[in-house]
Amino acid sequence: MGDAAGVGPEVIAKALAHADVYAHCRPIVIGDADRLEEAVALCRLALKVARVASPAAGTYEPGVVDCMDLGLVPRGLAFGKLSEAAGDLDAAARQYGLGTDFVASARCLEMLGRYREAGRTYEKRLLDAPDDPFASLQLGRILLRFGRYEIAAKHLQTAADNDATAPAALRGLVVALQAMGLVDGARAYVGSENFTWTSIERNREAGLFLTERAAVSTISTQFEDDWGNGGSF
Repeated sequence: MGDAAGVGPEVIAKALAHADVYAHCRPIVIGDADRLEEAVALCRLALKVARVASPAAGTYEPGVVDCMDLGLVPRGLAFGKLSEAAGDLDAAARQYGLGTDFVASARCLEMLGRYREAGRTYEKRLLDAPDDPFASLQLGRILLRFGRYEIAAKHLQTAADNDATAPAALRGLVVALQAMGLVDGARAYVGSENFTWTSIERNREAGLFLTERAAVSTISTQFEDDWGNGGSF
């Protein structure tokens, strides 16, 4: 939601009042449900705010805004004025962690840029629910940031087995597998994929992992030559 004292709640409410948004994505708001209800009333919109514990609990139906409620903003807080009460993500992360809502806690930590803490918090969630697709997806993405490609691939594969998280998980999985092929020197990936949504999800692309030592060496040498001869745009 961003700053609950700013225009964020109003922009979210007006955007999600359009039913066609739900034909393109599964929107969920992480913020304060009471504040969102105030924005709905202020904008005179025919929307219902549904409080959900996790993304998996959302209904994603037009007319219903799913919100993971942080419950931190007091009702009646003035719009358009700076307020510490409207943006304390650190307090939210601690509150959710104490309540063992590890997914919500980790999301707050991610928004704060504290990715290592967020990763450890997702791991706590996966101890309780090893097949949680959202926690697997987010943990996999965080592991990619730190170059832990093989472990990332394992979690992203779990997320890829769930319809709701599969598109994002597959994008991450391609990155992990290609990076593994480049980093370990034992495998090379050759394929037509680009790092784009269209290439990964819409086109019929093909790729191969090669393990034959001479082929891997040739591809690696060619890559290094091309990279070295490249220039900036």
